[in-house]
Amino acid sequence: QSETRIPIPKILEWSDFSANDVGSEYIIMEHAKGTQLLAKWPAMSLKQRVACTGAIVRNVKQMAALEFHDYGSLYFDNVEIDSAMKHACTPGYVIGPHCGTTYWDCEVREQKYYSSAKPNRGP
Repeated sequence: QSETRIPIPKILEWSDFSANDVGSEYIIMEHAKGTQLLAKWPAMSLKQRVACTGAIVRNVKQMAALEFHDYGSLYFDNVEIDSAMKHACTPGYVIGPHCGTTYWDCEVREQKYYSSAKPNRGP
């Protein structure tokens, strides 16, 4: 959030520990106000569509300009992992080993993953 002017909802509460009252890791964020572009687009004038597309392009350019010097998962800087695997980033946080298992047993574009993966349709 400190690296871009793109409006990002604030994190209100979170837990990275599944033994909580919810029974799962979670993130609760502010509601992002607005209307889906899909609902507005048909009624927009050409001038409005051009302005909207320009705003989207400016935001995508900001995202593309972000630099990532390390690859991995985000951890608090006091987490107990091998210091050789910690790479400093924003104060209070480090990049450490990637903790997702999706790609552990295959290479990028390897068919055994991509041929069986179902598309992520969201919640």
